Amino acid sequence: MVDTFLRTVPKGALWAVEVSRIGATQPEIPNEYFLKHDSYTIFTGIHTEDSNIISSVSEQLQELQKAGSWNYRVRFVVVTSVHINVSIQQLAFKILEEMWKYYSVMDVLTVMSVSNFRFNDTAVDSAIPEGNKPEIDIQLFSWFPYTSPTHCDKVKEAVLVDRWNCDGEFVLKVNLFPEKVPKTFHKCSTKIITFINPPAVMENSDKRYTGLEIYLVELIFQRLNLTAQYIVSPKTKNIFFHMFIQTIQQLEPASSDIAIGVLPQHSGTIQVAEATFPYVYIRILCYVPCPIPASRWTSIYKIFGYFFGHVSAPLRF
Repeated sequence: MVDTFLRTVPKGALWAVEVSRIGATQPEIPNEYFLKHDSYTIFTGIHTEDSNIISSVSEQLQELQKAGSWNYRVRFVVVTSVHINVSIQQLAFKILEEMWKYYSVMDVLTVMSVSNFRFNDTAVDSAIPEGNKPEIDIQLFSWFPYTSPTHCDKVKEAVLVDRWNCDGEFVLKVNLFPEKVPKTFHKCSTKIITFINPPAVMENSDKRYTGLEIYLVELIFQRLNLTAQYIVSPKTKNIFFHMFIQTIQQLEPASSDIAIGVLPQHSGTIQVAEATFPYVYIRILCYVPCPIPASRWTSIYKIFGYFFGHVSAPLRF
């Protein structure tokens, strides 16, 4: 399957294909790219247990995310050959949940090649050919967040997107990668993690939070139909950097959590959080001692001062 994929895809593609495999010999100098990848295709191999399929996906993602080119925001295709009597919808759900819960991968399409399978707990036999014609039955699943107030940023179910039949075509012919993030979020709740840091975040007399960044959050959430759930640390004597790290550490993977509080962009938090585009710019001026300017002849005199002081004969230029 992988060989067929590698022979077919580059024919119509104008970009390079990078191939990696668990356990393969690594080059002496790692071929590291810091330009982010545009998409991923993961082959799980053939397994007899659904847990082995999940382990295969997880192991490959662990290796991929170690690279500087790792990009969890792009499209992922997971190709699985199922030869076990399980509900493929449930198996697809486990794959989608694993990728979102532990790796924050949202835009996933699972391509499941099946023979004897169960769909919605109904046994279906697609292994019997009709007229000695090979039967090809491929199910494609994905998931869609923020579809209702009770279905927000957690994987609830695997949705059958389309199906590839034995005639070599898609049945529904729909967009396999529709937009996952809607324009309205159905009042879904999102945690806002921060600490008291005037004037960005403040607490007024009636125990309500206010401040510059609170105002921006409320303005954006009102437009997106989101509900803010504030988790605010009290004002302490701790230094700002300590509060900054403590706030970032409260962010959960695979969630819509947001951290605010005039937080700087720091290289140590890249693996934990992703900075937004700035809304407000703060100008910082650094003042340093400035020496008294010296004329050019003074500099020359200091260099050759000893010589000038010991020469008895007049100098001519």
